[in-house]
Amino acid sequence: MLLSRYHDSRVFLHDYVNQVAVWAVGIYKSLGVDVPIMLNTYSGVGTQLWSELEQVVDIVEPDIYPSREFKFRGSGEHRHVLEAVRYTRSYSKLPYIPEYEAGIWHDWLDEVSALPPNHYRVICILALQVGAVGWNWYMLVNRDNWYQSPINTWGRVCPALFGDFR
Repeated sequence: MLLSRYHDSRVFLHDYVNQVAVWAVGIYKSLGVDVPIMLNTYSGVGTQLWSELEQVVDIVEPDIYPSREFKFRGSGEHRHVLEAVRYTRSYSKLPYIPEYEAGIWHDWLDEVSALPPNHYRVICILALQVGAVGWNWYMLVNRDNWYQSPINTWGRVCPALFGDFR
């Protein structure tokens, strides 16, 4: 009985997300927006069904924020990131990561730990190995409550990290 209820709640949530996407895209198009439209998703498919959303917009891709060298969220985290990128390759015209971690927001510092330069080397190699054709270093430049970005709010580079991003 509980599994049936859970399944129903997921179906409802996926349908609702798809309807909101259709509505939002319709508004943009009615206002004359004629450029490709891209939707970011969470890195799991519990909230959105990525392949269904790509029927609504041009490109649907996952935001990925792994913990430090995949060490702080359990043994399945590395595999989760691998599967997210591989799954993206199965439906997407452009297997791309729109938000790939270049620093973290303050609420996650305890959960993901400090991110050393090797973390970025590891996640780059991983993305390339599983077929990502590109990514956006989200928060390459710091903003109000983002930590460990390679470039701070004033445009100064963090010497410990910037070389790896360059």
